[in-house]
Amino acid sequence: MALNFQMILCYVKRSLVPHAGLILFLFSPLYSQSQSSDYGLPYIRNFTQKEYGTGAQAQNWSIVQDQRGIIYVGNTTGVLEYDGVFWRRIGSIGKAGVVFSLAIDANNRIYVGSFNELGYLAPDSIGQMQYVSLLDRLPQACRNCANVWYIHVLEQSVYFMTPKYIFRFKNGNFKVWEATTEFRRSFVHDEKYYVKQQNLDLMVLSDDSMVTIPGLEALSADQFHSILPYDDENLLIGTVENGLYLFNGRKLSPFGVSLNELIIHSRCVGGLILADSSIALNSYNNGIIVLNRKGELITNINKSSGLVNDRIMVMFADKENGLWLATDNGISRIELPSPFTSYNEQMGVEGKIEKICRHQGTLYAATSRGIYRLPPKQASDSKSSKYEPFTSFKKIQGINSRCWDMLSFGPRLLVITRIGFFEIIENNATLLNFSQRTSFKLVRSQQDSNRIFIGLDDGLASIYYNSQNRNNPWLDEGRLAQFKLIQPFSGIWYPI
Repeated sequence: MALNFQMILCYVKRSLVPHAGLILFLFSPLYSQSQSSDYGLPYIRNFTQKEYGTGAQAQNWSIVQDQRGIIYVGNTTGVLEYDGVFWRRIGSIGKAGVVFSLAIDANNRIYVGSFNELGYLAPDSIGQMQYVSLLDRLPQACRNCANVWYIHVLEQSVYFMTPKYIFRFKNGNFKVWEATTEFRRSFVHDEKYYVKQQNLDLMVLSDDSMVTIPGLEALSADQFHSILPYDDENLLIGTVENGLYLFNGRKLSPFGVSLNELIIHSRCVGGLILADSSIALNSYNNGIIVLNRKGELITNINKSSGLVNDRIMVMFADKENGLWLATDNGISRIELPSPFTSYNEQMGVEGKIEKICRHQGTLYAATSRGIYRLPPKQASDSKSSKYEPFTSFKKIQGINSRCWDMLSFGPRLLVITRIGFFEIIENNATLLNFSQRTSFKLVRSQQDSNRIFIGLDDGLASIYYNSQNRNNPWLDEGRLAQFKLIQPFSGIWYPI
Protein backbone atom coordinates (compact mmCIF):
# COMPACT_ATOMS: atom_id res chain seq x y z
CA MET A 1 0.00 0.00 0.00
CA ALA A 2 1.44 3.35 -1.01
CA LEU A 3 2.21 5.86 1.72
CA ASN A 4 0.57 9.26 1.61
CA PHE A 5 0.83 12.36 3.74
CA GLN A 6 -2.63 12.10 5.28
CA MET A 7 -2.18 8.48 6.37
CA ILE A 8 1.12 9.33 8.06
CA LEU A 9 -0.30 12.42 9.76
CA CYS A 10 -3.32 10.54 11.14
CA TYR A 11 -1.15 7.69 12.39
CA VAL A 12 1.18 10.04 14.23
CA LYS A 13 -1.66 12.09 15.70
CA ARG A 14 -3.55 9.11 17.06
CA SER A 15 -0.84 6.63 17.92
CA LEU A 16 2.61 8.05 18.58
CA VAL A 17 3.09 11.51 20.00
CA PRO A 18 1.00 13.02 22.81
CA HIS A 19 1.30 16.56 21.41
CA ALA A 20 1.58 15.72 17.72
CA GLY A 21 -1.09 18.24 16.90
CA LEU A 22 1.77 20.73 16.88
CA ILE A 23 4.03 18.61 14.66
CA LEU A 24 3.63 17.91 10.96
CA PHE A 25 5.47 14.75 9.85
CA LEU A 26 6.35 14.42 6.17
CA PHE A 27 7.48 11.44 4.12
CA SER A 28 10.09 12.18 1.47
CA PRO A 29 11.35 9.11 -0.43
CA LEU A 30 13.91 11.08 -2.47
CA TYR A 31 15.86 12.43 0.50
CA SER A 32 19.38 11.88 -0.82
CA GLN A 33 18.83 13.10 -4.36
CA SER A 34 17.84 16.68 -3.70
CA GLN A 35 16.18 18.80 -1.09
CA SER A 36 12.57 19.38 -2.03
CA SER A 37 10.66 22.29 -0.54
CA ASP A 38 8.84 19.70 1.62
CA TYR A 39 11.97 18.62 3.47
CA GLY A 40 11.71 19.54 7.15
CA LEU A 41 13.64 18.58 10.26
CA PRO A 42 14.75 15.02 10.97
CA TYR A 43 14.18 13.67 14.47
CA ILE A 44 16.87 14.95 16.86
CA ARG A 45 17.58 13.65 20.36
CA ASN A 46 19.84 15.87 22.44
CA PHE A 47 21.70 14.77 25.58
CA THR A 48 22.87 17.47 27.97
CA GLN A 49 25.63 17.36 30.56
CA LYS A 50 22.99 16.92 33.26
CA GLU A 51 21.63 13.79 31.54
CA TYR A 52 24.90 11.94 31.13
CA GLY A 53 25.87 12.07 34.72
CA THR A 54 27.64 13.56 37.70
CA GLY A 55 31.30 14.32 37.10
CA ALA A 56 31.04 14.52 33.31
CA GLN A 57 31.72 17.77 31.49
CA ALA A 58 29.72 19.33 28.66
CA GLN A 59 32.48 19.00 26.03
CA ASN A 60 32.81 15.78 24.02
CA TRP A 61 35.44 14.69 21.50
CA SER A 62 34.80 11.26 20.03
CA ILE A 63 32.20 8.48 19.70
CA VAL A 64 32.27 4.73 18.93
CA GLN A 65 29.84 1.81 19.29
CA ASP A 66 30.81 -1.72 20.32
CA GLN A 67 29.47 -4.99 18.95
CA ARG A 68 26.73 -5.09 21.62
CA GLY A 69 25.44 -1.70 20.52
CA ILE A 70 26.79 0.22 23.54
CA ILE A 71 27.81 3.81 22.75
CA TYR A 72 31.09 5.19 24.13
CA VAL A 73 31.82 8.91 24.13
CA GLY A 74 35.15 10.59 24.73
CA ASN A 75 34.43 13.33 27.26
CA THR A 76 36.61 15.97 28.92
CA THR A 77 36.50 13.92 32.15
CA GLY A 78 36.76 10.37 30.83
CA VAL A 79 34.69 7.93 28.77
CA LEU A 80 30.89 7.97 28.85
CA GLU A 81 29.12 4.62 28.39
CA TYR A 82 25.49 4.58 27.20
CA ASP A 83 23.34 1.46 26.86
CA GLY A 84 20.30 3.24 25.46
CA VAL A 85 18.82 3.92 28.90
CA PHE A 86 21.56 4.73 31.40
CA TRP A 87 24.79 6.70 31.25
CA ARG A 88 27.92 5.71 33.16
CA ARG A 89 31.24 7.54 33.38
CA ILE A 90 34.56 5.69 33.23
CA GLY A 91 37.13 7.97 34.85
CA SER A 92 40.80 7.70 35.80
CA ILE A 93 42.07 8.13 32.24
CA GLY A 94 45.62 9.24 33.03
CA LYS A 95 46.40 12.47 34.84
CA ALA A 96 44.43 14.78 32.54
CA GLY A 97 41.30 12.64 32.27
CA VAL A 98 40.22 14.11 28.94
CA VAL A 99 39.54 11.59 26.13
CA PHE A 100 40.17 12.97 22.65
CA SER A 101 39.94 9.77 20.63
CA LEU A 102 38.35 6.32 20.64
CA ALA A 103 38.52 3.34 18.28
CA ILE A 104 37.35 -0.26 18.39
CA ASP A 105 38.99 -3.38 16.92
CA ALA A 106 37.56 -6.64 15.58
CA ASN A 107 37.77 -8.19 19.06
CA ASN A 108 35.53 -5.47 20.54
CA ARG A 109 38.42 -3.83 22.40
CA ILE A 110 38.04 -0.06 22.72
CA TYR A 111 41.24 1.99 22.51
CA VAL A 112 41.50 5.36 24.22
CA GLY A 113 43.64 8.44 23.56
CA SER A 114 44.14 11.24 26.10
CA PHE A 115 46.84 13.83 26.94
CA ASN A 116 50.22 12.10 27.40
CA GLU A 117 48.21 8.91 27.78
CA LEU A 118 46.92 6.01 25.69
CA GLY A 119 45.42 2.59 26.42
CA TYR A 120 42.22 0.59 26.19
CA LEU A 121 39.08 -0.41 28.09
CA ALA A 122 38.72 -3.89 29.61
CA PRO A 123 36.00 -5.43 31.82
CA ASP A 124 36.72 -5.86 35.51
CA SER A 125 35.62 -8.80 37.71
CA ILE A 126 31.97 -7.71 37.58
CA GLY A 127 31.97 -6.92 33.87
CA GLN A 128 32.23 -3.13 34.08
CA MET A 129 34.67 -1.43 31.72
CA GLN A 130 37.81 0.08 33.27
CA TYR A 131 40.78 1.84 31.74
CA VAL A 132 44.09 0.00 31.16
CA SER A 133 47.11 2.18 30.30
CA LEU A 134 49.68 1.28 27.64
CA LEU A 135 51.91 4.26 28.37
CA ASP A 136 54.59 2.22 30.10
CA ARG A 137 55.13 0.24 26.86
CA LEU A 138 56.18 3.36 24.97
CA PRO A 139 59.85 4.38 24.82
CA GLN A 140 60.56 6.74 27.72
CA ALA A 141 61.50 9.58 25.35
CA CYS A 142 58.08 9.45 23.62
CA ARG A 143 55.78 9.51 26.63
CA ASN A 144 55.34 13.29 26.67
CA CYS A 145 53.41 13.00 23.42
CA ALA A 146 50.71 15.64 24.10
CA ASN A 147 47.20 15.02 22.76
CA VAL A 148 46.37 11.68 21.16
CA TRP A 149 44.03 13.20 18.59
CA TYR A 150 43.16 10.20 16.41
CA ILE A 151 43.15 6.41 16.68
CA HIS A 152 42.69 4.04 13.73
CA VAL A 153 42.48 0.26 13.66
CA LEU A 154 43.90 -1.40 10.54
CA GLU A 155 43.99 -5.20 10.41
CA GLN A 156 45.97 -6.29 13.52
CA SER A 157 47.47 -2.84 14.14
CA VAL A 158 46.27 0.17 16.12
CA TYR A 159 47.62 3.61 15.16
CA PHE A 160 47.68 6.48 17.66
CA MET A 161 48.35 9.95 16.18
CA THR A 162 49.78 12.81 18.25
CA PRO A 163 51.24 16.10 16.97
CA LYS A 164 54.81 14.81 17.27
CA TYR A 165 54.49 11.02 16.96
CA ILE A 166 52.53 8.22 15.38
CA PHE A 167 52.52 5.03 17.44
CA ARG A 168 51.61 1.66 16.00
CA PHE A 169 50.59 -0.96 18.54
CA LYS A 170 50.88 -4.51 17.21
CA ASN A 171 51.45 -7.84 18.97
CA GLY A 172 51.98 -6.06 22.28
CA ASN A 173 54.70 -3.71 21.00
CA PHE A 174 54.92 -0.15 19.72
CA LYS A 175 56.64 1.22 16.62
CA VAL A 176 57.18 5.00 16.46
CA TRP A 177 57.27 7.52 13.58
CA GLU A 178 58.34 11.08 14.35
CA ALA A 179 56.87 14.08 12.51
CA THR A 180 58.96 16.19 10.13
CA THR A 181 56.80 19.23 10.92
CA GLU A 182 53.64 18.33 12.86
CA PHE A 183 51.10 15.56 12.35
CA ARG A 184 47.71 17.20 11.85
CA ARG A 185 45.36 14.44 10.71
CA SER A 186 45.29 10.72 9.97
CA PHE A 187 42.86 8.65 7.89
CA VAL A 188 42.19 5.07 6.88
CA HIS A 189 40.86 4.31 3.41
CA ASP A 190 40.90 1.07 1.43
CA GLU A 191 43.06 -0.65 4.07
CA LYS A 192 45.72 2.06 3.87
CA TYR A 193 46.88 4.52 6.53
CA TYR A 194 47.19 8.16 5.41
CA VAL A 195 48.80 11.06 7.28
CA LYS A 196 48.76 14.81 6.68
CA GLN A 197 51.55 16.89 8.21
CA GLN A 198 51.53 20.66 8.47
CA ASN A 199 52.70 22.28 5.19
CA LEU A 200 53.57 18.92 3.65
CA ASP A 201 51.85 16.75 1.05
CA LEU A 202 49.56 13.88 1.98
CA MET A 203 51.48 10.68 2.77
CA VAL A 204 50.59 7.01 2.91
CA LEU A 205 52.27 4.38 5.06
CA SER A 206 53.90 1.77 2.82
CA ASP A 207 56.32 -0.91 4.10
CA ASP A 208 56.71 1.09 7.32
CA SER A 209 57.75 4.24 5.41
CA MET A 210 55.80 7.47 4.87
CA VAL A 211 55.50 7.93 1.10
CA THR A 212 54.30 11.20 -0.49
CA ILE A 213 51.28 10.93 -2.77
CA PRO A 214 51.87 12.88 -6.02
CA GLY A 215 49.26 15.17 -7.51
CA LEU A 216 48.26 16.94 -4.28
CA GLU A 217 51.00 19.55 -4.14
CA ALA A 218 48.44 22.36 -4.49
CA LEU A 219 46.98 21.38 -1.11
CA SER A 220 50.21 20.99 0.84
CA ALA A 221 49.47 24.06 3.02
CA ASP A 222 45.82 23.07 3.59
CA GLN A 223 44.41 21.27 6.60
CA PHE A 224 42.71 18.07 5.49
CA HIS A 225 39.62 17.10 7.47
CA SER A 226 38.46 14.03 5.53
CA ILE A 227 39.35 11.52 2.84
CA LEU A 228 36.21 9.70 1.70
CA PRO A 229 35.33 7.20 -1.03
CA TYR A 230 33.44 8.87 -3.87
CA ASP A 231 33.37 6.42 -6.79
CA ASP A 232 35.59 3.76 -8.39
CA GLU A 233 38.05 6.39 -9.63
CA ASN A 234 37.91 9.28 -7.18
CA LEU A 235 38.48 10.12 -3.55
CA LEU A 236 36.64 13.04 -1.97
CA ILE A 237 39.12 15.22 -0.07
CA GLY A 238 37.86 17.81 2.40
CA THR A 239 39.98 20.79 3.39
CA VAL A 240 39.29 23.43 6.03
CA GLU A 241 40.52 26.37 3.97
CA ASN A 242 39.33 25.62 0.44
CA GLY A 243 36.40 23.21 0.61
CA LEU A 244 36.04 19.91 -1.24
CA TYR A 245 37.95 18.24 -4.09
CA LEU A 246 37.77 15.05 -6.12
CA PHE A 247 41.12 13.33 -6.64
CA ASN A 248 41.56 10.53 -9.18
CA GLY A 249 45.21 9.79 -8.35
CA ARG A 250 46.53 12.29 -10.89
CA LYS A 251 44.61 15.56 -10.67
CA LEU A 252 42.32 17.55 -8.40
CA SER A 253 38.87 18.80 -9.36
CA PRO A 254 36.85 21.20 -7.14
CA PHE A 255 33.62 19.67 -5.82
CA GLY A 256 30.48 21.40 -4.54
CA VAL A 257 31.72 24.77 -5.78
CA SER A 258 28.33 26.47 -5.44
CA LEU A 259 28.44 25.78 -1.69
CA ASN A 260 32.09 26.65 -1.17
CA GLU A 261 31.48 29.78 0.84
CA LEU A 262 28.94 28.05 3.07
CA ILE A 263 31.36 25.16 3.68
CA ILE A 264 34.39 27.36 4.31
CA HIS A 265 32.51 29.90 6.45
CA SER A 266 31.09 27.05 8.53
CA ARG A 267 34.66 25.79 9.12
CA CYS A 268 34.05 22.14 8.35
CA VAL A 269 36.42 19.83 10.23
CA GLY A 270 35.20 16.32 9.35
CA GLY A 271 33.27 14.26 6.85
CA LEU A 272 31.31 11.01 6.63
CA ILE A 273 29.46 9.05 3.94
CA LEU A 274 25.97 8.25 5.21
CA ALA A 275 23.98 5.08 4.56
CA ASP A 276 22.15 6.61 1.58
CA SER A 277 25.51 7.72 0.04
CA SER A 278 24.96 11.38 0.90
CA ILE A 279 27.93 13.33 2.28
CA ALA A 280 27.82 14.80 5.79
CA LEU A 281 30.27 17.47 6.95
CA ASN A 282 30.61 18.52 10.60
CA SER A 283 31.64 22.07 11.36
CA TYR A 284 32.83 24.29 14.18
CA ASN A 285 30.43 27.16 13.38
CA ASN A 286 27.31 25.73 11.75
CA GLY A 287 26.36 22.23 12.88
CA ILE A 288 26.35 19.71 10.03
CA ILE A 289 25.98 20.20 6.28
CA VAL A 290 24.66 17.36 4.12
CA LEU A 291 25.30 17.21 0.36
CA ASN A 292 24.15 14.86 -2.37
CA ARG A 293 26.56 13.13 -4.77
CA LYS A 294 26.39 16.11 -7.14
CA GLY A 295 27.68 18.47 -4.47
CA GLU A 296 24.28 20.10 -3.93
CA LEU A 297 22.92 20.98 -0.52
CA ILE A 298 20.38 18.60 1.01
CA THR A 299 20.21 20.18 4.45
CA ASN A 300 22.08 22.16 7.07
CA ILE A 301 21.19 21.21 10.65
CA ASN A 302 22.46 23.48 13.41
CA LYS A 303 21.51 24.87 16.79
CA SER A 304 18.76 27.05 15.35
CA SER A 305 17.12 23.95 13.89
CA GLY A 306 17.39 21.81 17.02
CA LEU A 307 20.97 20.69 17.74
CA VAL A 308 22.32 21.14 21.25
CA ASN A 309 25.33 23.07 19.90
CA ASP A 310 26.80 24.35 16.61
CA ARG A 311 30.38 23.22 17.29
CA ILE A 312 30.54 19.57 16.20
CA MET A 313 33.82 17.88 17.11
CA VAL A 314 33.09 14.55 15.41
CA MET A 315 30.30 12.49 13.81
CA PHE A 316 29.61 8.77 14.14
CA ALA A 317 27.06 6.58 12.33
CA ASP A 318 25.65 3.84 14.58
CA LYS A 319 24.41 0.37 13.59
CA GLU A 320 20.86 1.72 13.12
CA ASN A 321 22.18 4.49 10.81
CA GLY A 322 21.57 7.16 13.42
CA LEU A 323 24.10 9.98 13.28
CA TRP A 324 25.75 10.81 16.62
CA LEU A 325 27.41 14.17 17.16
CA ALA A 326 30.00 14.90 19.83
CA THR A 327 29.66 18.63 20.43
CA ASP A 328 31.28 21.35 22.47
CA ASN A 329 28.29 21.39 24.80
CA GLY A 330 26.42 18.08 24.78
CA ILE A 331 25.67 15.13 22.52
CA SER A 332 23.10 14.83 19.73
CA ARG A 333 21.71 11.89 17.77
CA ILE A 334 19.91 12.56 14.48
CA GLU A 335 17.73 10.14 12.51
CA LEU A 336 19.73 10.74 9.36
CA PRO A 337 19.20 9.66 6.70
CA SER A 338 15.48 9.27 7.26
CA PRO A 339 12.44 9.48 4.97
CA PHE A 340 10.47 11.15 7.78
CA THR A 341 10.94 14.80 8.68
CA SER A 342 8.78 17.29 10.55
CA TYR A 343 7.69 20.90 10.74
CA ASN A 344 6.78 22.41 14.09
CA GLU A 345 5.80 25.79 15.49
CA GLN A 346 9.40 26.98 15.24
CA MET A 347 9.11 26.51 11.47
CA GLY A 348 5.82 28.28 11.02
CA VAL A 349 3.11 25.69 11.79
CA GLU A 350 0.95 26.98 14.65
CA GLY A 351 -1.89 25.16 16.39
CA LYS A 352 -3.25 21.64 16.24
CA ILE A 353 -3.03 20.13 12.76
CA GLU A 354 -6.33 18.83 11.40
CA LYS A 355 -5.58 18.17 7.73
CA ILE A 356 -2.84 18.48 5.13
CA CYS A 357 -3.19 18.41 1.39
CA ARG A 358 -1.27 19.24 -1.74
CA HIS A 359 -2.83 21.88 -3.96
CA GLN A 360 -1.26 22.74 -7.31
CA GLY A 361 2.03 21.26 -6.15
CA THR A 362 2.15 23.19 -2.87
CA LEU A 363 1.63 21.71 0.58
CA TYR A 364 -1.06 23.23 2.82
CA ALA A 365 -1.84 22.55 6.49
CA ALA A 366 -5.19 23.20 8.17
CA THR A 367 -4.80 23.84 11.90
CA SER A 368 -6.69 25.24 14.87
CA ARG A 369 -5.14 28.64 14.04
CA GLY A 370 -5.84 28.83 10.30
CA ILE A 371 -4.35 27.69 6.98
CA TYR A 372 -0.59 27.50 6.40
CA ARG A 373 1.23 27.17 3.09
CA LEU A 374 4.71 25.83 2.40
CA PRO A 375 6.07 28.10 -0.36
CA PRO A 376 8.45 26.78 -3.02
CA LYS A 377 12.07 26.78 -1.96
CA GLN A 378 14.10 29.63 -3.37
CA ALA A 379 17.30 28.88 -5.24
CA SER A 380 20.34 29.21 -3.04
CA ASP A 381 22.59 32.22 -3.36
CA SER A 382 26.06 30.74 -3.71
CA LYS A 383 27.59 34.07 -2.68
CA SER A 384 25.91 33.92 0.71
CA SER A 385 27.23 31.87 3.60
CA LYS A 386 23.92 32.40 5.42
CA TYR A 387 21.98 29.93 3.28
CA GLU A 388 18.71 28.92 4.91
CA PRO A 389 18.17 25.18 4.34
CA PHE A 390 14.54 25.00 5.46
CA THR A 391 11.45 26.67 4.10
CA SER A 392 8.98 27.82 6.74
CA PHE A 393 5.21 27.64 6.45
CA LYS A 394 3.43 30.94 5.77
CA LYS A 395 -0.04 31.73 7.07
CA ILE A 396 -2.86 32.50 4.60
CA GLN A 397 -4.23 35.88 5.61
CA GLY A 398 -7.94 36.19 6.34
CA ILE A 399 -8.47 32.81 8.02
CA ASN A 400 -7.84 32.92 11.76
CA SER A 401 -10.22 30.28 13.12
CA ARG A 402 -10.08 26.51 13.47
CA CYS A 403 -9.99 24.75 10.09
CA TRP A 404 -11.48 21.27 9.75
CA ASP A 405 -10.94 20.21 6.16
CA MET A 406 -9.52 21.22 2.77
CA LEU A 407 -10.19 20.11 -0.80
CA SER A 408 -8.23 20.97 -3.93
CA PHE A 409 -10.66 22.00 -6.69
CA GLY A 410 -8.88 23.16 -9.84
CA PRO A 411 -7.25 26.54 -9.10
CA ARG A 412 -9.30 26.79 -5.88
CA LEU A 413 -8.52 25.42 -2.46
CA LEU A 414 -11.77 24.91 -0.56
CA VAL A 415 -11.63 25.19 3.22
CA ILE A 416 -14.11 24.38 5.98
CA THR A 417 -13.56 26.45 9.13
CA ARG A 418 -15.32 27.09 12.42
CA ILE A 419 -16.84 30.30 11.04
CA GLY A 420 -17.72 29.11 7.55
CA PHE A 421 -16.68 28.04 4.07
CA PHE A 422 -13.70 29.66 2.30
CA GLU A 423 -12.12 29.38 -1.11
CA ILE A 424 -8.47 30.27 -1.63
CA ILE A 425 -7.30 31.42 -5.06
CA GLU A 426 -3.65 32.44 -5.50
CA ASN A 427 -3.32 32.64 -1.69
CA ASN A 428 -6.26 35.03 -1.32
CA ALA A 429 -9.05 33.75 0.94
CA THR A 430 -12.72 34.60 0.37
CA LEU A 431 -15.54 33.67 2.75
CA LEU A 432 -18.44 31.87 1.01
CA ASN A 433 -21.01 31.01 3.65
CA PHE A 434 -23.43 28.38 2.36
CA SER A 435 -24.77 27.24 5.71
CA GLN A 436 -25.22 28.62 9.17
CA ARG A 437 -24.46 25.18 10.62
CA THR A 438 -21.00 24.01 11.70
CA SER A 439 -19.26 22.06 8.92
CA PHE A 440 -16.56 19.43 9.23
CA LYS A 441 -15.96 17.61 5.96
CA LEU A 442 -15.62 18.21 2.20
CA VAL A 443 -16.09 15.40 -0.34
CA ARG A 444 -16.13 15.72 -4.12
CA SER A 445 -18.85 13.74 -5.88
CA GLN A 446 -17.61 10.79 -7.89
CA GLN A 447 -20.59 11.03 -10.26
CA ASP A 448 -20.45 14.76 -10.93
CA SER A 449 -17.07 16.37 -10.20
CA ASN A 450 -18.66 19.84 -10.00
CA ARG A 451 -20.66 18.86 -6.91
CA ILE A 452 -19.14 19.14 -3.42
CA PHE A 453 -20.77 17.48 -0.42
CA ILE A 454 -20.38 19.27 2.93
CA GLY A 455 -20.58 17.29 6.16
CA LEU A 456 -22.47 19.31 8.77
CA ASP A 457 -22.72 18.72 12.49
CA ASP A 458 -26.17 17.19 12.00
CA GLY A 459 -26.39 16.15 8.37
CA LEU A 460 -25.24 16.62 4.80
CA ALA A 461 -25.42 19.53 2.35
CA SER A 462 -24.06 20.13 -1.14
CA ILE A 463 -22.90 22.96 -3.39
CA TYR A 464 -22.46 22.98 -7.15
CA TYR A 465 -19.85 24.73 -9.28
CA ASN A 466 -21.15 26.34 -12.49
CA SER A 467 -18.25 27.65 -14.56
CA GLN A 468 -20.65 29.57 -16.84
CA ASN A 469 -21.53 31.96 -14.04
CA ARG A 470 -18.25 33.81 -13.57
CA ASN A 471 -19.50 36.31 -11.00
CA ASN A 472 -21.05 33.73 -8.70
CA PRO A 473 -20.11 30.21 -9.83
CA TRP A 474 -21.20 28.44 -6.65
CA LEU A 475 -24.80 27.27 -6.26
CA ASP A 476 -26.00 26.39 -2.75
CA GLU A 477 -28.05 23.20 -3.16
CA GLY A 478 -28.94 23.15 0.52
CA ARG A 479 -29.34 20.29 2.94
CA LEU A 480 -29.89 16.69 1.89
CA ALA A 481 -32.72 15.92 4.30
CA GLN A 482 -32.55 12.14 3.94
CA PHE A 483 -29.05 11.88 5.44
CA LYS A 484 -27.77 12.25 8.98
CA LEU A 485 -24.15 12.46 10.17
CA ILE A 486 -23.39 9.97 12.94
CA GLN A 487 -19.61 10.44 13.31
CA PRO A 488 -18.70 14.08 12.60
CA PHE A 489 -14.91 13.71 12.48
CA SER A 490 -14.82 10.59 10.31
CA GLY A 491 -17.44 11.76 7.83
CA ILE A 492 -19.86 8.81 8.10
CA TRP A 493 -23.47 9.44 7.05
CA TYR A 494 -26.45 7.08 6.96
CA PRO A 495 -29.85 7.49 5.27
CA ILE A 496 -32.90 8.13 7.40
